[in-house]
Order: sequence, then C-alpha cells, then structure tokens
Amino acid sequence: SNTGERLDLDLPAMLSNTYADGVGEIVFGTRVRTVTGFNGHIDLKGITIPSTATSIGNAAFKDCTGLYKVDIPDGINMIEDYAFAGCDRLVEVNFGTGVTRLGSNVFEGCTGFKEFEVPDRVTSLGGYVFKDCNPDLKVTISYDLLMKSALNKTGHIILKGNPESIANNAFQNCTGLLSIELPASVVSLGSYA
Repeated sequence: SNTGERLDLDLPAMLSNTYADGVGEIVFGTRVRTVTGFNGHIDLKGITIPSTATSIGNAAFKDCTGLYKVDIPDGINMIEDYAFAGCDRLVEVNFGTGVTRLGSNVFEGCTGFKEFEVPDRVTSLGGYVFKDCNPDLKVTISYDLLMKSALNKTGHIILKGNPESIANNAFQNCTGLLSIELPASVVSLGSYA
C-alpha cells in the first residue's frame, strides 16, 4: 500500500507476468523464483520478498535510494551482482538461513551501513561487495571467506572463526584499511600480513 510517505510491497507467493503498481517487473516461472526489476524506484522504502523466491536478481533494487531495510527469506540462496548497489539509505539487511552466495558489488555505494556481518553460511563472495560504502564501515567476516574473496579491504575488518595464522601478504596494499580485529585463536602472522 502507498501511504504517500512510505511505499511497502508485500509480494504474494504466486504472480502472473504483470507490473505491480508501476513498481517494476517481477520475474518468475510457475512460482516466483527471482525477484528483479525494481531498480531506480526511489520511493521504495521497505520490501517483503516472497518465500518462494530463491534469488535476488542482478541489479534488482539498484539505486532504490529510499530503501532502508531488507528482510531476506530463508529460501533465497543467491543475491546477484549489484542487487542493492546505490541504495545509500540502506542500513539493515536481515539474512534468512539460505544465503550462500553474494555476487559482485552487491552493496556498492550503500553508505548507510555502519556495521555489516557476513553470515557464516556464505561460501562465495563476489568482488567489491562493499565498494564505495562508508569508509568507516565495520565488516565482520570469516577469515577463510575473506582470504578467498576479492573483498575490498577498507574500513574496519573483524575476523571471526578460529584461524591459527594469518597468511603472508593477507592485507598487502589495503591502503584504506583502518583496523583489523583478530580472534584470540591467531598465534602466527605471515610475512607482510
């Protein structure tokens, strides 16, 4: 419903190929599978993603500058490239239990984040997930995921998990990195870490 000040969408579990109040196109098969087509809708503030969806599509909510909170249902396993890029008022993302992959530049330009915790179940992280975000952003992430991703290492990094050592050159050339919080399990730092 559109209250003039706030536009909230509650997408039903089953839809036909239609437009929802001019908000955008919803892509699906016999059941909603991929949510996409809302990019550039500046009045969009909150969304409820259908439980039948399994992914949030490429640039699905890109440049939705009014969007401030997203609840990701358990069925979503992939958030594709640029899905929330440019959502500069986005301050809260609540992940369900299913997300295992975050595409490249997913939260690029989301300057509203102060802190962000990458869920433990995420096993694949695209490049530049937090590009051009708040330079003071605190990202909590597992060491293993951090080392195998192209995450721009800026702001503050809080490592979780139980790594015993930090690899050689782990944070080399991270000129924007302000601090690193290591877990108590770390007993060894590699050369030029």
